[in-house]
Amino acid sequence: MAQRFAAFAAAHFGLQTVEIFIRAPLEFQHRRYAQRVAVHPEASTADKCWLARRFIGLSRRLSREGFAPEFVVADSERSRWLPLASVAPPLRSFRDTAGLAAWLYESGWFIGNDSGLGHLASALGIATLTVFRRRRVAQRWRPGFQHGEIVLPPWWVPTAGLKEKGWRESISVRRVQRAFRVLRARVASIN
Repeated sequence: MAQRFAAFAAAHFGLQTVEIFIRAPLEFQHRRYAQRVAVHPEASTADKCWLARRFIGLSRRLSREGFAPEFVVADSERSRWLPLASVAPPLRSFRDTAGLAAWLYESGWFIGNDSGLGHLASALGIATLTVFRRRRVAQRWRPGFQHGEIVLPPWWVPTAGLKEKGWRESISVRRVQRAFRVLRARVASIN
């Protein structure tokens, strides 16, 4: 999406570069909590959401690797996650976008479904890992302001109908964990 925006700005406004001018207040430190993984297990529609139990399984694996996953959900989504509080990582909600942005800015990583929070994290300079149900959607809408990886259903799932119905089950926790390792290696090689 970032590349599409840059192309549009070049074609229509003659701009050669497009920069994000989000500046955090001085009291915040970028990636202060480098081991914190902001996990957004929700999306604008339920059909974009990977399985809750898989997000919880992923958070357990990340914890064993020394990371501190925390789930972030809107107040309206909390009721779905409170029954899982005993097995899920800490659950965060924010009153406003400024509070959410500050928390994301100080996080080390972001993992989530196809949603706007991945774009916000990416615009704030946080590396993202996004679980998508379709390749074409991922190519168009993946966060692109910062380093990011995507996870898609396996290519071998036959027919669009089966992919649409079974994509959640076809993406394992292990695959997402591997993609997160690839993302970390990419970020480390650049820094």
